[in-house]
Amino acid sequence: MGVVLLTLSAALSVYLYQHYAARSLRTELHSVTSAHRQLQDETRVLAEKNEELRRKLTVLTREQQVERIAYGRIGEQLRKLQSTVLNLREEVAFYRGIVGSDREKGIQVHSLLVDPDGREGGYRYQLVLTRGGKGDKVTEGSVSLSVSGEHEGKSRRLSLRDLSAPNSDALEFSFKYFQRLQGYVTLPAGFVPRRVHVRVDSPDENASSHERHFDWPALAS
Repeated sequence: MGVVLLTLSAALSVYLYQHYAARSLRTELHSVTSAHRQLQDETRVLAEKNEELRRKLTVLTREQQVERIAYGRIGEQLRKLQSTVLNLREEVAFYRGIVGSDREKGIQVHSLLVDPDGREGGYRYQLVLTRGGKGDKVTEGSVSLSVSGEHEGKSRRLSLRDLSAPNSDALEFSFKYFQRLQGYVTLPAGFVPRRVHVRVDSPDENASSHERHFDWPALAS
C-alpha cells in the first residue's frame, strides 16, 4: 500500500512539474512572440520613416540640381550681359573719339587691330578709317596693306595678295565719316612679322594719299 501511494505521489509530482513547466514555457513563448511582434512593428515604422526620408532626400537633391542649373544659366546670362555692356561702352568710346576729336582734314587711318584667329599663322585684322573736315560728301578709294619682316634670314615685304586671297591687292572703301574694313590674313611658315604698312589712296581732293605704319609686336600683343 505504501509503495502504491509513493508511486502515485511521484506521478503527481511529475505531472504538476510538467504542467507548471509547460505553463511557464507558454508564458515565455507569449512574451517572446509579443516582443517579436513589437520589433516587427518598430521595424516597419522605421522602414516607413526611412523611405520617407529617402524620398525627401531625392526631392532635395533634385531641387539642388535644378538650382545649380538655374544659377549656372543666370551666371552665363550675366556674363553675356556684362560682355555686351562692355562692348557697347567700347563702341560708345569709339564713336565719341571719332566725333569729338579735332582731326585733320581728309582720310586718316584711325586704328588697326590684329588678333589670332586660331589657324596656324592666321590673323583677323580690323582697320578703321575716318574722315576729317566738314561736309557730308562720300569719300571713296582703296587701302593697300602689307607686312614687312624676316623670312629665312632675309628681309621681306608681303602684300595683301601674298597674305590672303589672290585677288586681294587692295581694300575698297566708301564712307562719309568713318568705315571699318576687316578680313583675314595668313603669314607664311617661318615668316617673322615686324611692321604693318597701311596706305590710303583716294581721288578725293583733300585726301590724295595717306600712309601709316604699325609695329607688329604692339598689334599682336
